[in-house]
Amino acid sequence: METFMSILIVDDSADMLKLLKVFLKTAGYTDILFAESAQQAFERLGINGPAGSDVPPAVDLILMDIMMPGINGIEACAQIKSHTHLQDIPIIMVSAITEAKSLQAAFNAGAVDYITKPVDKIELVTRLKTVLKLKAEFDSRKAREKELVGLNKQLTEKNKLLNQLSSIDFLTNIANRRTFEQILDSEYKRGVRNASPLSALMIDIDSFKDYNDTYGHNAGDECIRAVAGTLQETLKRPADIVARYGGEEFVVLLPDTGIDGAIGVAEAMRARVQQLAIPHEKSKAANTVTVSIGAASAVPSKNIPIAALIISADNALYDAKHDGRNRVKAYLKTDVNMDATHKKDIPSPTQRRAGKELSQAVLDCLAINVAVLDRDGGVISVNQPWRDYAIRQDESCLLSINAGANYIEKCSTIEGHCTQYGMTASAGVSAVLNGQMQRFECEYLCKENTWFLLQAVPLDGKDGSVVVSYFDITRLKGAEAEIKTLYAAVDESINIIYITDKNARIQYVNKTFEQVTGYTKAEVTGTTPHILSSGQTMQEQYKGLWNTITTGKTWRGIFKNKKKNGEFFWINGLISVIKNDAGEITNYLAIQEDITDKMKSRQTIDYISSYDRTTRLLNRNRFMELLDQWIIAETGKGATGAMLVINLDAFKLINDTYGYIVGDEFLASIADMLRRSFGEDDAYGYDKETDPSSDGNMKAIVGRIGGDEFGVFMSGTNASDAATHAETIRKQIEAMRFSEALIRTSASIGIVLYPDHGASTRELMSRGDAAIYRAKELGQNRSHLYSNEDRYLEDIQLRLQEREQIKWALENNRFVPWFQPILDLKTHRISHYEALARMQVDETKVLYPSSFLYTAEKYGFISSIDRVIIQKTLMTQAQIADTKPNLSFSMNLSGKDLGDEQLLQFIKEQICAINVDPTCLIFEITETAAIGDLTKAIRSIRALKELGCRISLDDFGVGFTSFKYLKDMEVDYIKIDGSFVRNLLVSDENRHIVKAIRDMAGGMGISTVAEFVEDIETMNLLKGYGVDYAQGYLIGKPAPELKQEETFGMI
Repeated sequence: METFMSILIVDDSADMLKLLKVFLKTAGYTDILFAESAQQAFERLGINGPAGSDVPPAVDLILMDIMMPGINGIEACAQIKSHTHLQDIPIIMVSAITEAKSLQAAFNAGAVDYITKPVDKIELVTRLKTVLKLKAEFDSRKAREKELVGLNKQLTEKNKLLNQLSSIDFLTNIANRRTFEQILDSEYKRGVRNASPLSALMIDIDSFKDYNDTYGHNAGDECIRAVAGTLQETLKRPADIVARYGGEEFVVLLPDTGIDGAIGVAEAMRARVQQLAIPHEKSKAANTVTVSIGAASAVPSKNIPIAALIISADNALYDAKHDGRNRVKAYLKTDVNMDATHKKDIPSPTQRRAGKELSQAVLDCLAINVAVLDRDGGVISVNQPWRDYAIRQDESCLLSINAGANYIEKCSTIEGHCTQYGMTASAGVSAVLNGQMQRFECEYLCKENTWFLLQAVPLDGKDGSVVVSYFDITRLKGAEAEIKTLYAAVDESINIIYITDKNARIQYVNKTFEQVTGYTKAEVTGTTPHILSSGQTMQEQYKGLWNTITTGKTWRGIFKNKKKNGEFFWINGLISVIKNDAGEITNYLAIQEDITDKMKSRQTIDYISSYDRTTRLLNRNRFMELLDQWIIAETGKGATGAMLVINLDAFKLINDTYGYIVGDEFLASIADMLRRSFGEDDAYGYDKETDPSSDGNMKAIVGRIGGDEFGVFMSGTNASDAATHAETIRKQIEAMRFSEALIRTSASIGIVLYPDHGASTRELMSRGDAAIYRAKELGQNRSHLYSNEDRYLEDIQLRLQEREQIKWALENNRFVPWFQPILDLKTHRISHYEALARMQVDETKVLYPSSFLYTAEKYGFISSIDRVIIQKTLMTQAQIADTKPNLSFSMNLSGKDLGDEQLLQFIKEQICAINVDPTCLIFEITETAAIGDLTKAIRSIRALKELGCRISLDDFGVGFTSFKYLKDMEVDYIKIDGSFVRNLLVSDENRHIVKAIRDMAGGMGISTVAEFVEDIETMNLLKGYGVDYAQGYLIGKPAPELKQEETFGMI
């Protein structure tokens, strides 16, 4: 079945690209892209190294080789992951590398998995499906996380809107009466504490009813808005506040202000309102809109109620109205409390009429719709907002009440039911009128989708009258519904979500939090997230998190937490801040994904890369890493230790006789014995939960370091104790019986001491092997303490190890050419490169020929290495042929290659297969090798020249040089040995030799190349002698890539 997934394969091997393509296509993956280098991969992805434009990725998954020329796979992975828009593309490493350090580096760079070479098709397809499935789940969760972040933003905005709706007057956008009363309470209490004055202004628009009747209600609304804006603009201090107190009435609060200051503010407000010049032909004060203002001031105390200040200001407002309007009056009584709130005089009829007018005025000033009903449901009075609203709206929906109309009949038209009492609005009001209920309140929905809040309460007194009020709450209901929807989305999210206050006290957790952690909402509310602490997280991590979020930034990361039942779980998530309108942090929001299963998979990978599967002991790489760590930590502290290298005698016979399954079981039993010998509290090197490398009190490291070999390193152990341990282990192995066949074997044990026999892991391992060889020479089944006389065995062992390393490198394609430029001294341009062999052990370790050349020649590997370097060099030449057609490459042939017909045939086949120009190929042979078998050398040289290749004679001058040989060999280049060039500036003899070689070669038509040119003075001298080419560090060091510059700028 065809799978519509785009896969990018990055590998410098054409054969591997073809193989992977076949595997993927047969598995149904048809959209396959290729890149032969990291740079090509960057181009495919629309980036250029670490920096590039955020072009949407064109691939769903990347298969990346680790070992590549130039930028290796690990570096390429890190650069790809540095681009935000590419971070979610899974990268699987495909490599023969299995060292734990390399795999860990790959994972740290962002790889999600790895596949070893040679690639198995079933493993490849299975891992691809698993990774793509995980990617699909991750993409889905990330989309949901993004949605949740959006929902949180909406939730914050809706909460902000809800706060505004409950604190701001809809018409004027200034504070409403509720907000004013809250601020008044707060400021009054502050005044009591500080004994500071507090002033209030009561402001009323003059003749506003006449204005409404003359110009209409819309104009009336505009007038109220204009006056409110002007009042707001007049206030200069942040602490001062203006609020709408009723219909056309406003109130101003002035903290820390005495009466004189209050009068000044009031007069400024009155004048600015008059300057608006809003026409008002029916005004009794002027021909424009004006205001009357009453001012009062007091020093708050516990003996004076809050209401006294407002009542005093209202009394002053009444005086302003009475004296002709459009003026400011101040309440100047010294005892606000007694004069304003505790008068005992019995009102006169005139005062009662004035009181009734005042009551109506107060009702008209209210922002909500209010009616007063008698006990029969008849209307005693309604306020102006009720009348205005009834005129503008559909009477079938509203409580349209005119004087004398029956309220109950009008109320019955409302199509709404009280959610609290389960009755209609009409029935609820009737219940209050009849004395059956002390209070009735309900929300009801009209047919025009308008929501109202209706309230009915008895008036104080014995006449049975009732106050009915209602106001439009449609916007509040809408905001409330949206908030409920958002809360539901958050509560049902598959991610863990919780919200804390600014002090990290938990205020809310969703259902997933409860399901994952095992804690209920009630259990964690009021606690901090520390309740989930695993106890295994460093304090520095917590400090970093807290420093991030307290500065207003979003924190992202991974934590190990603990559930209520004690189980550990892993989360990956973010913590963001929630701020109020002032930009202050009020809450923290955490959105987290449970990644426990993913972390277990990662831990499994780490285990596989660190432990031997057969014995569950540390493998060789991890054993050496931990020993390295111990040595680094203890260097300079006078620490001592001993290592036992345990080799089973004739173990191959067990495998050959009983099979590998039985052999593996026997090895596992040896591992169990080692655990028992050292005790699980004293040793590590076997499977356990915590990382032993963190244990500063380590006593022993135990591992399987070879097929039939174990290693034990014991800290603080001297030679005598080490010998005792070795003998105990040897005897236990000798006494062991295994299986029904009663398999038995013995062991030879090498003992080395730290630091006496070696101060590094490599030295200890090498000398441990030498001690084993000596024990075996002495008859096996014994232990032997390393001595200086064993050094020859160490050299033998070293050569054997080098042999195995060379075999491994050939099998795993680890030999690569590094290229050193050769400069044409006449044109100042790079004419060709010499390809030098290197062994790439891992992404950071490279071995030079001095580390393997002798052993390769001794054990017959040199021809195989030459073939690899020749093939890869030819491929490099083919890659740059179009852009640099005249650039040549020289390659070394060993003395054993001379006369090798199979090698000559290989070179011929590679030239044809790779399609390179043979005239761009130069083969170097040493003078010593050529003279050693001149006949073979001449035959090989002529065969190569027949193909079109050129020949260079290397290290000329150090052998038994004969100019006759040069003529017979027909070489094209002579490379003057570096021993003559290094001291050219200080040695007259060397200068004569170099000049003689140059003159002789020039006379024969042979070009000369000077090696080891390391300074400009030497190069200028060679150029003066007529030497044709220069090679050395001055021109360029060997490198895995060709130099970008084609000229040498220093000349």
